[in-house]
Amino acid sequence: MKVGLSSSDIQLLITLCSIENSYADRLVKLDKVLDRALKEKKPIPLDELKEAARKFVEMADDVDEWRDNAFFAIFDKIVEAALKKSPRDKPARESAMVLEITADGKKRVRKALMRRS
Repeated sequence: MKVGLSSSDIQLLITLCSIENSYADRLVKLDKVLDRALKEKKPIPLDELKEAARKFVEMADDVDEWRDNAFFAIFDKIVEAALKKSPRDKPARESAMVLEITADGKKRVRKALMRRS
């Protein structure tokens, strides 16, 4: 089925693809930095690790603009897919997400969700 897109639909699609490309590029950079320590057994300069991690995590707001909690869900799915492709190259992983909710504006509730594979 073919569907016509309005100019605003096209702009939204361009924006979404740009966000997706940035997310993937920053994740690959972070993975390369971490692989140096895991695979090559080389030390990672702290500033380089901080920069790669910061740039990746900065994407959370951009990704979550399209759907609630999408950043963590996408990241978890990418890691899971990577492990299925080459389980011997990557160590077992643990994923965690911390939720903080202040429903009444006074009492904060914190929940941690963890997954190990």
